Amino acid sequence: MYYIYIILLHIFNDFLFFSCIVHLYTTKYDPRMCFSIILCNILLDKLITSLITRCLLLRSGIESNPGPTRKLNYGFWNLDSLLTRDGHKLSVIEGLNSNHKFDLFGVVETYLNKDILDSKLKIQGFSPEPFRADSPSTARPQGGVCLYFNENLPIKNRSDLIDLEETILAEIKLEGKKIFVLLSYRSPSQSSTSLDNYCDKIQKILDKINKEKPHLIVLSGDFNARSPIFWEFEKCETSPGKKLSNFMVLNALDQVINEPTHFPRDDVETCIDLVMTNKPQFIVHSGVIPSPDPRCKHQIVNVLINFSVPCPPPYKRTIWKYKAADQEKIKQEFRNINWSELFMDKSADDIVSVFNSKFLDIMKQHIPHNLVTINERDAP
Repeated sequence: MYYIYIILLHIFNDFLFFSCIVHLYTTKYDPRMCFSIILCNILLDKLITSLITRCLLLRSGIESNPGPTRKLNYGFWNLDSLLTRDGHKLSVIEGLNSNHKFDLFGVVETYLNKDILDSKLKIQGFSPEPFRADSPSTARPQGGVCLYFNENLPIKNRSDLIDLEETILAEIKLEGKKIFVLLSYRSPSQSSTSLDNYCDKIQKILDKINKEKPHLIVLSGDFNARSPIFWEFEKCETSPGKKLSNFMVLNALDQVINEPTHFPRDDVETCIDLVMTNKPQFIVHSGVIPSPDPRCKHQIVNVLINFSVPCPPPYKRTIWKYKAADQEKIKQEFRNINWSELFMDKSADDIVSVFNSKFLDIMKQHIPHNLVTINERDAP
């Protein structure tokens, strides 16, 4: 609509200019009037050019002054139980995130159930309340998906659009546009009837998403489906692979992961952790990150989506000037403490707490420091 107004303004400007020129020739010539008309025409023309440039930038998704932004970073990993080995994998994900800076991170085959609280799933750097779609099975822990996200990401759970177990649909709004990201797990033990039902429900979800006028759709997860259409070096095509690849082709989707994601045995490699999208041109990077856990046979799937993510809000941070520390006084302070008396009759946890408190008190006394506000919007 804005383009129509700009075009009409441009036509009006030209019409006004030529009308004035004709009027000057048919009446008494006035140099001042002529100069004023030409000046107004130039200024109005510059305004129109600026408006056209701005509209073209916004239409193409480019900001004229974007500032320090980064692209939407999405990864997911089938890790066969999130809390196994005393929650070891939570620490692994936290380490991965500190290195790769994910905005979204999906976990497939979480093995969670309704009795496991979100408080047990916290990962530093993500919201403490991830989206969950646990397996409905009560026989034994299995399946399920979980989606972690940055707290500053404008995201919401669109569970109202799905009727499919072990599947999450998230809507993200960036640059005034809707992005839908689906994360799903399909069990390899599904019967033929269950597979047909799964494909029908995925189609219904996609139809509902399209009614929301999305700018970008991303369907991802472990589909346990093998097909050369998904990955050109796939050596066979399974029944799920055939049905889901037909679904992909019929809906004009592209699968962007072009390397193996699963190594069930030393002599077998497959691509079953997929990312399908309606606009592959928005995926500026796609690939896998090697699993940091040798027991996990799935690799971490990673895509970078060409949408700018807002910077996190400002936060406080203590800056320590270690080079100016008074080392002799620090040593003396530690020598003067009667640690045996301080730790007497205390549990191991209490001892650690007391030590940390004393340690920080001494450091604050003898190391210059100050509290600063960190704002990632600032130039480096």
